[in-house]
Amino acid sequence: MSSSLNPSDKTTTITLDGWNNLRAWAAGSTYEAQVRSTTSHANGAWHVEFFGNNLTAGADVVGFAQGDATHTMNGLSSCPYIGADLTSIGFWNNPALILNTVTVEATGGAWSTGQFVALEVDFDAKNISYNVAGAGWSVPYNFATMSKVPYFVGVGPGISPNGITVNFGVLPFQITPQAGFNAWDALPPARVGCVPRN
Repeated sequence: MSSSLNPSDKTTTITLDGWNNLRAWAAGSTYEAQVRSTTSHANGAWHVEFFGNNLTAGADVVGFAQGDATHTMNGLSSCPYIGADLTSIGFWNNPALILNTVTVEATGGAWSTGQFVALEVDFDAKNISYNVAGAGWSVPYNFATMSKVPYFVGVGPGISPNGITVNFGVLPFQITPQAGFNAWDALPPARVGCVPRN
C-alpha cells in the first residue's frame, strides 16, 4: 500500500506537489484549506509524520477525519478546521493542541517551520498522542465519542504560503514509533496458521 494526498478529495484552496502528492500547500487565506489521504484505517495502531515546510502560529492543523466529514469539517462557519466537531480530531500547531468538538484536550510545545511532528492513533483503544521534534510523547487523549469508521489522514495548511509534507512510512521516520504502532502504510500482519496451496 502506498498512500498519497488525494487530489480528488480536497478544497480548491489546496495545491499538491512532491513525490506521490505528499506535500500540500495552502493557496488562500480562509483557514479552510484541507485535504484527505487516499487510504484509511478502521482499526489498528498507526504512526504518521508531518513536516512543516512553512507554518504560521495557530494556522495549521493535521489529524484524522472520517470519510463523510466535509472539508470544512462541519465546523464553525467563522473558522472551520480538522477537529472542529465529532467527525474529526486534529492537532493544532502552536501551541500544540489536540482538538475534538472545538475543545482543547491536550497542550504542549509548538510545532514550527522546519520541524517534524508525529501522530500516533490507536483506533481500537481510540487514543491519540503526538510528539513534536522528538521531544517526547504526549499523554494519550481518548476520543471514544468518535464511533464511526474508517478514518483518513487529514492535512490543513491554513493560509498561504503554508505547506505540510506527509510521511506515511515510505521514508524512514524521524521520530521513532512507540511499541505496537506501525507505519500508516505498513502491510497488515501475516495471518497465523495459513498454509499456502501448491
